[in-house]
Amino acid sequence: MSGIFGYSDPDQLLSADAAGRMSRAITTSPNCKVVALYSAHSCIGVVDKGIFPGTSNILKGDSVERQAVFQGEILSSGDVDDGLDSATRATRLLCGPLSDVRLAAANGPFSAAVMDRSTNTIDIVGDRYGRYLTYYARVGRTVIFAGQIKAILATGLIPATLNEDALGLMMLIGEVVGEMTLFDGIFAIPSAAIARIDSKGLGVRKYWHYKFAPKSGLEFTKSAERAGALLRQGVSRVCVSHARLGVPLSGGLDSRVLLASCPNPSQIRSYTWGIKGCRDLRYARRVAMALQSPHDDFEYDPNYLEGLANQGVWLTEGLCDVADMHVLPYVQYVGSQTPVILDGFAGDVLLGGNFIKHDWWKATSTSAAAIALWQWRFGMMPPDLGVLLLGQSRYRSLLERSRSLWLASFERYASDDSMSSAMGFLHDNRMRRCSSGGTHLFRWRAELHSPFYDNELFDHIANVPHAWRHRHRLYIEMIRRSFPSTAGIPWQRTGLPARTRWPGRFLSAGAHRLNEWAGANLRFPDVFASRHVCRLDLWFRGPLRPFIQRILLSESFLSRGIALPDGVRMVLRNHHEGANHTKLIGVLVALELFHRLFVDDFTASIGKFGFETECLDRPTDSLQLKSTE
Repeated sequence: MSGIFGYSDPDQLLSADAAGRMSRAITTSPNCKVVALYSAHSCIGVVDKGIFPGTSNILKGDSVERQAVFQGEILSSGDVDDGLDSATRATRLLCGPLSDVRLAAANGPFSAAVMDRSTNTIDIVGDRYGRYLTYYARVGRTVIFAGQIKAILATGLIPATLNEDALGLMMLIGEVVGEMTLFDGIFAIPSAAIARIDSKGLGVRKYWHYKFAPKSGLEFTKSAERAGALLRQGVSRVCVSHARLGVPLSGGLDSRVLLASCPNPSQIRSYTWGIKGCRDLRYARRVAMALQSPHDDFEYDPNYLEGLANQGVWLTEGLCDVADMHVLPYVQYVGSQTPVILDGFAGDVLLGGNFIKHDWWKATSTSAAAIALWQWRFGMMPPDLGVLLLGQSRYRSLLERSRSLWLASFERYASDDSMSSAMGFLHDNRMRRCSSGGTHLFRWRAELHSPFYDNELFDHIANVPHAWRHRHRLYIEMIRRSFPSTAGIPWQRTGLPARTRWPGRFLSAGAHRLNEWAGANLRFPDVFASRHVCRLDLWFRGPLRPFIQRILLSESFLSRGIALPDGVRMVLRNHHEGANHTKLIGVLVALELFHRLFVDDFTASIGKFGFETECLDRPTDSLQLKSTE
């Protein structure tokens, strides 16, 4: 992977080789490059894969007192093309006084650390949407920060003490909220924030906030056409910068419109994976053929999980369950062919989808909307199962605490209407902290752009009425008008052409729900089996059952106190007999592997997954890595 790292250590609590330890922990390829900059008892550095231009250098502006390390790519600095390259834009943005307006206008994923010797400060800053997470920890006046938690742990200053609240959220809903991590004392810096480290420690302020301002005077079809044009513009910016681009192409909507948005799709490679005969493979082939995209598809081998689960947990640091690591077997191949990926991340959240509930925009208060979203997410561990796994007292305590944390986090997004609060919360929490698991896996060998987070597109959609997002209404209209070549190809969710109007989609959705209910309650055969891109539920009962049992029935897991042994055995037995606990099992396996990698023997894990760096305990501008293998 790659990432920024550094520290401010006025009390000299860190060892002399702290920077080297940090960089080694987040380096997973011998082809990476490390740059670091020092001043007194401070350091800023970056581990870089060399894919985005200009990120392997110290950024230096007019003043030698203010320099920066940077990861990512800034595609534009506002509405008008300035003709500059990304490194120059980053230098102008970071190496002078930081401007809230200019930071908010910077278009593209980035994170950076800026050292100012004249003020003895370090500023940590990222893009609007926090697409590169950055974490920090404090001990007295010493502050350590990095793009990955493992770099902070590698200093040896922060104990690997697990956060019970975060563990509770992971087991109850499979995700965390706010700035918490799985470790006490390690926090995520908020999105769209400037975190300043000075003699007093670390302070954080936001330079931009999610703001949704629905305007009733907009015209529906023109808004849909405008969305399509802005998406094409955002994708074109990426295509101009990179010759070798790829699109992970599913049978859904997000990836097909990204590929169709490319100026020349025949020059963009696409990739699809799934079980034999699934809709994703069939529909993606048709999309690729219609757009003349060179296409690779792969059929899943269930055994991929047993061989790669440890790697996946190491890369995602315990915040992605092993049931959501479908991309992992193909990351190295895709990265070798197309090192920059157009990622359909956040398309349905931005433009709308079936997941949006009437309760969200009909809620009479922010707290009512927060409760509606909690009920939407809650269900992985219902009360009877929770008592079985955790015991009645602990389950009730975790449930009450987790729900309170969720509601308190939601309150930070209070807005004029409940739906605006819900959208801000979803983008800043679920998307950034949970749905980004695939992004982190891809960054093992590639870099990503998420064109649905193009600033101009986002700002346009932020002004449309919320009702247009419901049931893909705006999304389908955009596809019909702007991407007709893909509109007639069936959609994985419904099995109907993407352009199908609401009544048809409604009937299809009803048929699919009835099919799921009949399968779960009456054991009827699955009429729509091809809708599944993989079948981990079946694989956990079949070829992966020995692997799951070896993890969850191990002495190490059963003795940790995460869950009661009899409850774990009952969950596995019930799943084997037909109940579907795939998500819960995936979370529990990830938590056990996380413990083994990050708590039991962290040093051994770095030795297995990291790469040796040259000594970084001296001022330097550029150091190559040498493999430990």
